[in-house]
Amino acid sequence: MDVIFGVIDALTSIFAQTCSSGIITAVGSVGQLVDSFGLDPRKLMKVSIAIANLLEGWNVIYANCDFTNQLVQFSKYSNYNNWEQYVTLGSRIGSVFISDFWI
Repeated sequence: MDVIFGVIDALTSIFAQTCSSGIITAVGSVGQLVDSFGLDPRKLMKVSIAIANLLEGWNVIYANCDFTNQLVQFSKYSNYNNWEQYVTLGSRIGSVFISDFWI
């Protein structure tokens, strides 16, 4: 779950904290739902709380998240006929690795 939360933090912008928290709430509640799902009556309250948290997170995602710009950028990167963009992308990724891991 920590890896999934890290990917969510990496993909959502720093100025979209509400959207990020909604996605993290929804994913975390799915994890709680999977962990406590079953026919055991003692887990019924945990399942109902996880479902309520999932719906709350989904409502936040629906109201505050707009991924159209991100989808447009990913669709541009899938255009393999324009290979020059991969040089730019590779140099940006390389410079981030050099600046973060050089020390």
